[in-house]
Amino acid sequence: MEKSLQKLTLTDRRKLEVGGVLEIISYDDENITMYTALGNLRIGGENLEWGTAFSEKRLLLR
Repeated sequence: MEKSLQKLTLTDRRKLEVGGVLEIISYDDENITMYTALGNLRIGGENLEWGTAFSEKRLLLR
């Protein structure tokens, strides 16, 4: 099984793109927990929204 590239890109502290996402475990406006190619990853903040870009093993947060 080929592992997806694990990559985090933060733009202007407003947009976060996460690569290597295999599954969204849970989410609300303060936390998003996901399973990635390298294990679990939790993103914390305020008023988190995740975009429609959960495809091709990527997650886009705005």
